[in-house]
Amino acid sequence: MPLDVVGHALANSNFTTLVGALGAADGNLVDLLQTDGPFTVFAPLNSAFTAIQSTVDGLSTDQLAKVLTYHVVTPGNVRSSDLSNGQEVTSANASEKFTVNINGDEVTLTDANGGVSKVLLTDVQGTNGVIHVLESVIIPGNL
Repeated sequence: MPLDVVGHALANSNFTTLVGALGAADGNLVDLLQTDGPFTVFAPLNSAFTAIQSTVDGLSTDQLAKVLTYHVVTPGNVRSSDLSNGQEVTSANASEKFTVNINGDEVTLTDANGGVSKVLLTDVQGTNGVIHVLESVIIPGNL
């Protein structure tokens, strides 16, 4: 049976921290990401959240929602072939942007604070959008 972007995250043990954070954040983000979309989700692995656990623990539920929505682009089903080097992408987080960097086969994202996250896997297609897997969490500038 086809899965939406949340279904893909729920079915993959590498995203349990992301799913838990979506449930804990303000804004009913799980319900939102189960609507028609389309969404593009840059999904950090569990290890990405572990690497910044002390920072995550200090966030309010509103701040956590800002971090998580920074990883979502809507509306849009943005496949890797739609990305270009130097492209500024506006996230669902109140017009916060991040930059796409492409160097040969390596794709990274640079967040509003200059942090860089490597894209490890692209184009996991769901019924309501696409997921790209990130090595680390990107942080918006509006925290």
